[in-house]
Amino acid sequence: MKLSTYILRRLNDFESNLNVTLINKNEEAIHDLRVALKKVFAVKKILKFLVRDYKLSFAPRFEDLRFVFKISGRIRDCQLMIGASKERLPQKQYYSFRRTCNTEINHAYSELTSYLANYSVKNIKREVIIVFRAIDLLRPEYVIFKIKDYVASNENLIQQEFNSETCDYHKIRRWVKEQYYLLVLLEEVFNDKIEEQLKIFKKETGSILGNWHDLNVLHHHLSGSRIKIDQQVLMDIHREAQDLIEVMRGS
Repeated sequence: MKLSTYILRRLNDFESNLNVTLINKNEEAIHDLRVALKKVFAVKKILKFLVRDYKLSFAPRFEDLRFVFKISGRIRDCQLMIGASKERLPQKQYYSFRRTCNTEINHAYSELTSYLANYSVKNIKREVIIVFRAIDLLRPEYVIFKIKDYVASNENLIQQEFNSETCDYHKIRRWVKEQYYLLVLLEEVFNDKIEEQLKIFKKETGSILGNWHDLNVLHHHLSGSRIKIDQQVLMDIHREAQDLIEVMRGS
């Protein structure tokens, strides 16, 4: 498979899920469109090195995709908080918090719709894919080398951050997810066999850190909410998040 074909499929996934969620605010579609964009952005990190080496040019449409990703992130956070708070808050507090989240979801969808009214998703896809088609002309061995080199560099950054006294788990989460997407890409696009245990480890670590992130987002919003939240609830959420970090560090 060509790299441009892989990217086109991810962009098609993004477009189809975007169309679905704009119609009915489908939660699964929001999740899936964000995963599709994360995979595109992961490859874009490699693209930067190839662009520098081969004097190719970037498509400006990446910024449009980034903006959609940012707004959809607000929607996704609220969706997850509604689900997570249901089992942690008393009913009255939960209903109040859910209304707050739904208000933010509606605002974000309005913002997303207004932004996309000025852009053609098909044009965005076409301009982005042009860059990746240029990469198809490069030797596959060279592209594989660049991807593996980036994954290895990320691993060094992860270990450095992991051992830091002020460890930023948000950074580690992003790096681990990038690594996983690129390792899978090496197999799907270039038929480069990757150790199965490595993929499983990266996927599981990303999942643990993803759950940790969701709890932190919930804690942050509940702490800043106008709704009076029992301090024990906040302490329990914080403890859950810390327990996940302990699980990750022990794996």
